[in-house]
Amino acid sequence: MKVVLRILRGESREALAEELKVPAERIEAWESTFLDAGRKALSSRKQRWFRPSKTGGRIAQWSVLLLVLLAVVYFLTRFMQSTGE
Repeated sequence: MKVVLRILRGESREALAEELKVPAERIEAWESTFLDAGRKALSSRKQRWFRPSKTGGRIAQWSVLLLVLLAVVYFLTRFMQSTGE
């Protein structure tokens, strides 16, 4: 995940690949996986459970979003460990 965050901050994929001694394609795959997971989490906002209720369900809404983000971080950590990062 740290590598993808560095890319999002503007660092070059090629420079990171050289620094980490991994193929640039692997870094691109990590970035793609990260962005896909983010898109999926954001698209889930359309589901009913994510809409705020009339009774002030904002806390529940943010709690669900936090759980989704934690799941994404966990998945990416496991993915990076399995690929040798």
